[in-house]
Amino acid sequence: MIEACTYSEIKSKKEEFYQEKLDGANASFKRVGDEIISFSRKTQLSIENNLRGFYEWTQTLDVSKLLEGVIYFGEWLVKHKLDYGENMNQFYLFDIYNEFV
Repeated sequence: MIEACTYSEIKSKKEEFYQEKLDGANASFKRVGDEIISFSRKTQLSIENNLRGFYEWTQTLDVSKLLEGVIYFGEWLVKHKLDYGENMNQFYLFDIYNEFV
């Protein structure tokens, strides 16, 4: 980042966040009425196209606890190069996006 930015650009930022890179599958979901819609990076998921269990996991969430108009983004841990052991098939939230703003 320092090589790509000037010092003044770096200094002008109010906050910086550093997060560990997780080697899983980029995934997201949102509430639409009483339904949870889930996505891989580019595709809406279904029982047939489930992103190694992510679709099924989202369907177990309590829809009443999710905010309407918010997309929840994160990483669904599946094995690629790293084996996360007991943390496999868990969702790690890293961002939310408000569709109404």
